[in-house]
Amino acid sequence: MPLAALIPVGAGGVGEQVQSILRAVRRHLAMDVGFVSEFVAGDRVFRYIDGEDSRIRTGGGDPLGTSFCHYVARGLVPGLLPDAAEHPGTVGLTATHTFPIGAHLSVPLRDRDGTVYGTLCCFSYRPGHGLTSHDLGVLRFCGEIIEAVLHRSREDNVSARQCRVRITDVIERQAFDIVYQPIYRTADSRLVAFEALARFALEPHRPPNAWFAEAAGVGLGEDLELLAISKALVALDVLDPAINLTINLSPEHVTSPHLPQALARYPLERVVLELTENAVIEEYEPLRKA
Repeated sequence: MPLAALIPVGAGGVGEQVQSILRAVRRHLAMDVGFVSEFVAGDRVFRYIDGEDSRIRTGGGDPLGTSFCHYVARGLVPGLLPDAAEHPGTVGLTATHTFPIGAHLSVPLRDRDGTVYGTLCCFSYRPGHGLTSHDLGVLRFCGEIIEAVLHRSREDNVSARQCRVRITDVIERQAFDIVYQPIYRTADSRLVAFEALARFALEPHRPPNAWFAEAAGVGLGEDLELLAISKALVALDVLDPAINLTINLSPEHVTSPHLPQALARYPLERVVLELTENAVIEEYEPLRKA
């Protein structure tokens, strides 16, 4: 079963990816129900389910110690059970008879440090004596893909939180400087304006556009840009009245209701808003109205 068939190019978010993998492997193995579970505070919680069985639902759970998942994760029963009613480790479990569970395949899901945090399982209501170790291998392969998807999601979430904390700290401490680049008129080499540019002397060392891009990525782009504008505009109080000031702004923030407040006490005839050159403008009409 090729990886491309499980996660096609342009696949959706993490939940959609995991659900598509689960659906594909359940159908491939001809099982009635498939699910991904997570072990939480002594319970087995169903995170993703494919197949119809009203007795299990996403977000529902049961005591971990009474589940097949627990016994498989601890190595007490094999991952492949052609008939749960014939194995001494599962014949006494309530689920074997109440569902009933016939064939059962299960593989542990592990964190990068090897800790088991859940399982990928498929079962049928009837025995499956035709199942082989190859089928368990397919499930294990799909489990590894799901692990990779979930690992990436967790790492992305951690990274996003770290980015937001970093940008919030920059904003709260106003931890950047404004430098002023002179602009001369070519006709007579006369100084006519300054362009205000933000400079960040922080770790990680990177260009200003990378800081603003990170801020935009965590929803703080407007806050950082307007703060930079506010810091830049104070120069108008000391510059010659004949000198203008050019400030950079992303197109999407031109219509911000907070921009007029930032500009309120300054002579607008001396302020030039320059749209960030690497920004894509989706609609020009709002800019014209602004």
